[in-house]
Amino acid sequence: MMWIKEILVVLLLMHFWQQSIGQKKVWIKFGDQAMELNDAFSAAKFYEKALVTDTADQVVLYKWAKSLMAYQNYEKALPICLEILENRKEDEFKMIHYDLGKLYKHLGQLEKSKVHYQLYLKEDVKSSYEHQFAKQELSVFEKVKKLRDDTLEVEVNNLAGTINTGASEFSPILLNDSVLLFSSLRAVSFLEDGSVEDLDYTSGIYKATKRDSLWLMSSELPASKSEQVSIANGSFIPGKNLFYFSVCSSFGSCKIHEGIIRNDSIVSHKALPSGINPELSSSTHPFVCSIKGKKTLVFSSNRSGGFGGMDLWVSVYNGQWSRAKNLGKKINTMGDELTPFYDQDSSLLYFSSDWHYNLGGLDVFSVKGSFPSKWGAIQNLGIPINSPLNDLYFIKSNPYSGFLASSRKGSKTEKDAPCCNDLYFFESKREPLENFQEIDKKFFSFLSQLPVTVYFHNDRPNPDSRDTTTNLNYEATYLKYMTLQEDYRTSFSASDKGEEAAATTEIDAFFQSYVHRGYHDLIRFADTLIQELDGGRSVQVNVQGFASPLTNSPYNVNLSKRRIVSVINFFKEYKQGVLRKYLNKQDSALPDLVFYKNPFGEFRSGKGVSDDYYDVRNSIYNPAAAKERKVVLSARVVDQDRSTVISLFSNTKKHRFKKSIMDQDSAHLWVHNDSNEQVEIDSLLFNEQSLSGSFLLDAGELKRLNLKSKLWHETLNSAGTETQLKFIFFGEKFGGKTRKEFLMQVN
Repeated sequence: MMWIKEILVVLLLMHFWQQSIGQKKVWIKFGDQAMELNDAFSAAKFYEKALVTDTADQVVLYKWAKSLMAYQNYEKALPICLEILENRKEDEFKMIHYDLGKLYKHLGQLEKSKVHYQLYLKEDVKSSYEHQFAKQELSVFEKVKKLRDDTLEVEVNNLAGTINTGASEFSPILLNDSVLLFSSLRAVSFLEDGSVEDLDYTSGIYKATKRDSLWLMSSELPASKSEQVSIANGSFIPGKNLFYFSVCSSFGSCKIHEGIIRNDSIVSHKALPSGINPELSSSTHPFVCSIKGKKTLVFSSNRSGGFGGMDLWVSVYNGQWSRAKNLGKKINTMGDELTPFYDQDSSLLYFSSDWHYNLGGLDVFSVKGSFPSKWGAIQNLGIPINSPLNDLYFIKSNPYSGFLASSRKGSKTEKDAPCCNDLYFFESKREPLENFQEIDKKFFSFLSQLPVTVYFHNDRPNPDSRDTTTNLNYEATYLKYMTLQEDYRTSFSASDKGEEAAATTEIDAFFQSYVHRGYHDLIRFADTLIQELDGGRSVQVNVQGFASPLTNSPYNVNLSKRRIVSVINFFKEYKQGVLRKYLNKQDSALPDLVFYKNPFGEFRSGKGVSDDYYDVRNSIYNPAAAKERKVVLSARVVDQDRSTVISLFSNTKKHRFKKSIMDQDSAHLWVHNDSNEQVEIDSLLFNEQSLSGSFLLDAGELKRLNLKSKLWHETLNSAGTETQLKFIFFGEKFGGKTRKEFLMQVN
C-alpha cells in the first residue's frame, strides 16, 4: 500500500504545480493588459506575483523591469536588468544594454550609461530609433557632463499647499498673483497597495488660490464632455475670454479646443479646424499669445510631416486659423518636443524635449528667435530647473520666477517611486532667468554673480577639535556630506508626524539647491580664477566662515577658521595645484591671488536657529541650521584690461590696445561672439598676414587669443599707432564667408 500513497503524493504535487502554472499565466496576462493601458505600477505588481512560482523566469523578470522603468522606479529595475544581463544567452534580450544605458542616465551615473550605450550599438540594428537615440546620447556625452557639473542661481521648490497629491499635477496657468489653474490626472479608485482598481483614469482642469504662502485646492472647472474623455493643458491670452485646452480620448488621442471660462466652468467649447487638428493624429499642449497683434497658437503634435514623435507647430489667426507650420529641425527631433511657452519680452521659446542634450527624461530648453522657424542655438536650462527625471510645463510669471511640472525625487507619490508629476515653483534671486543662457561662457558673468556659498555638516571638518587649521580639502567634506542625505531625511522627518513627505522634500531641496550647487559653483569659481589670473589680472578673494549656534562662541570661531582653510586647500590642490604659482609668488611678474579670511563663527547666525544640544532634529538636521554652517566667497578683480575685448557684431569699430599686455614677441586679446549662434573663424589677418588658424566660437562665447608675430609686435610697439585687424568667419546667418575689420589703436 506504500506505493499507492507515493502515487497520490505525486499526483497531488502535479495538481498544485499545474494550478500555479495556470495562476502565473493569469498574472502575466493582467500585467500585459495593464501595460497596454499605461498603468505600469499595476503591471509591476502583477508581474511580481507571476514570479512567485518561478523567480528565475527571465522573460517575466524582463517584463517586470520594463514596468518598473515605466513608472520611474529605476533603483529597483537596475539590479533586475543586471541579473538578466549576467544570465542571458548571446541571442537573447538584445535591448538590455540600451535599457541599462537609460537606467544609469536616470540615476546620474553618466560614465556607466556611456559604456552600455556603446555595447548596445555593437549589437543593434542600425536603422532603429533606439540606435539613433544611443548615438545621440554618446554624441552629447561631454556636453551633458558639463551640464551636470554646473548649476544656476535658482531655487526650485515643491509648491507648498494642497495642490500636489500622489497623483499627477501638471500644466500650471497663472491667472493672477493669487489664482492658479492646473491640470491633474487621477484614477477613480485604488486598491490598498496603490494599484488602480478599475484602470479608469481621467484628467481635469482645477483651480487653486493662494493664501499667505500656500496654494490651496479650490475646485474643478467642469466642461461639457463625455465620460470617455479627459481635459487638460489650458492656455489663454491675458485680458481675453477665450480659453484653449486639450480634449483627449481614453486611447490618448487629443484635439485642441477653444472655449470660454464663465462662472468657473468651461462653456461653448469646440475643436479647432483640421489645419490644427488633422485626423489620425494627436494635437495638444496649446500655448496661445499675441505677437504683433496677431493671435498665435503654438502646440505639439505627432501629425505627418514632422521630424519624429511629437513636434512643435505654430498657427496664426487671420480671421481663420492658418494651416500649422513646423518650427523646424533646430527645435524638432526624432524624439518628443512638448509643452511650449513663448516669452515675448525676451523672444525666448521654452519647451521640453527628450532628445536634445539632457540630464535624463524630458528637460526644459530655451531658444531665441521668431516663428515659424528662425531660431538660434538650443540651450538646456540646467540644474536645478532640470533633473535626471522628467521636467516640463515650464512657464514664467515674471522675469525672475515661474512654475514647472516635474517627477524629480521629492515629488509626492502614492507608490514606491516618484512616478508622477508635481508642480514646482522656481525663483532666481539675482538676475532674470533669460540671463542664464550658457552663462559659463559669458565673460565676467560668473564673478558678477558672487558670492559663492559652500556648506558643511555639523562640526566639520575635524569634529571635537579646537584647532584653527586643517589638512582636509573642501571636496572631501562635500563628498562625505552628500552621503548623509538619507540620514538628514530620516532625522528631520522623524518627529514631524503627518508631514514626513514635506520634511523629506525640504531636505532634498536643501542638498540639491544648496550643498550640491555650492560645490559646483566652487568649481566654476576656481575655473574663473584661473581664467582671470592667466589673463594677467590679480584677484582678491574675501572668505567668510560661519557656524550654527550649537556650541560656544570661541569654539565656533575656530571651527569657522578650519572651514575657511579647507576651502583654501581646495584652491591650492585644484587641477594639480595650478593656482599655487599665484599664491607663492616666486615670479614677481605673475598677478596676485590673495585670500582675506573672516571667521565669524555664530555671531551672524540667523535668528530662531536652535542651539539646543538635545534637540538634534532642529539644531543639526533642520535646513535652517544647516544653512548657517557655511563659507561665503566673494572676489574683486584688480586692473582688468577690458579694452582688448572685440565683440564681433557690436557697432564699435575702434579699440584701444595697451602696450602693457604685450611681451617681446606676442600679445593677447579677447574675441567675443555676441550673436545667438555658433560662428567659425576662418582666419584672423593683420596687414594681410595670418595671425591665427581657424577656430569655433559658440553663441555668447569669449575666447582668449595669444597672438605671436614679429610683424604684430613691431607695428604695435609704439604708442599712437593705428592699424587694422580683419576677421574672416562663417555662420548660417551670414550665408557664407564674411569679412569684418576693426581699427586697433595702441596707447
